Amino acid sequence: MKGTRFKIPLDFQTFSTVGTLFGVEESKGEDADVVFLGIPYDLSTSNRSGARFAPSRIREVSRIISGVDFYIRRDVFREKSLVDYGDIRISNNTEETIHNIEDELLRIVGKSRVLISGGDHLITYPVLRALYREYGRINLLHFDAHLDSWKNVNGSKLNHGTWLRKTVEDGLVKTVYQVGLRGSMYSERDLEFQNQHGIRVISVRDFKRIGIEKMA
Repeated sequence: MKGTRFKIPLDFQTFSTVGTLFGVEESKGEDADVVFLGIPYDLSTSNRSGARFAPSRIREVSRIISGVDFYIRRDVFREKSLVDYGDIRISNNTEETIHNIEDELLRIVGKSRVLISGGDHLITYPVLRALYREYGRINLLHFDAHLDSWKNVNGSKLNHGTWLRKTVEDGLVKTVYQVGLRGSMYSERDLEFQNQHGIRVISVRDFKRIGIEKMA
């Protein structure tokens, strides 16, 4: 598949149906360079819901973006093909949803690069399970305000606040960097898991002190 022709006309009706990301073709993406995949799941969050609407909202606002990047002055969509895979089927059963995400993602990884929109943070766990089955253990760079490594949240071990612990305990990743941590913790011992497993923690304060160039 050659590069995707990307052009949204000035009279495009952005107020109509949501459609696809950037208005590209909807496809299962066997031959595409990049596949956009939505995972509209937020049933494991212990606070505010609403992350389930993110894939749809991202598609909606993407339609006002043009294809030529201001800084590099190139139409990046002509160089690489992009398709919208659609959304993964979500169940009210957490275990079933985890298996659905993993199985569906395995149809794509290894063939195309995947751009994923959740969804609450639990979706990271089945995504990493799929990547592990395709590539083996990988390195993980995690940007977040919170640790997400608690044993359970609200009595559940499969939760938006437990996925990192589950990921590490299952041996899915090699090196883990957590960047951007801040705010409050539940206990002085919350960082014990990170220390025991060699997880590198970089707080917002550390990030500002080191600087973005040295961090990169």
